[in-house]
Amino acid sequence: MAGVLAAAVVGLFMQVVLLGWMQGQELRQALVTIGLSIIIADQLLAIFGGNPFRFFAPQMLFGPTELPIIGRYPVFRLFQVALAIAVGIAL
Repeated sequence: MAGVLAAAVVGLFMQVVLLGWMQGQELRQALVTIGLSIIIADQLLAIFGGNPFRFFAPQMLFGPTELPIIGRYPVFRLFQVALAIAVGIAL
């Protein structure tokens, strides 16, 4: 919840301070947004480091399943596709 609130505050700040005066200049707004995202990402890497977090699929989603046309396919990838479709419908 705190992350969502922080992202909303940063987005509001960017809209009011940086993007508001560029209303109607879509290319300039896009370039400023991309530039800021690169700067913020680099600063976060500098502060917190770049150590990756390994994620392992739960045991119930581990392993392949047999699909009619494709053959053997990982269950976890099917779960990801189904979850993405559900989120897309929910949005």
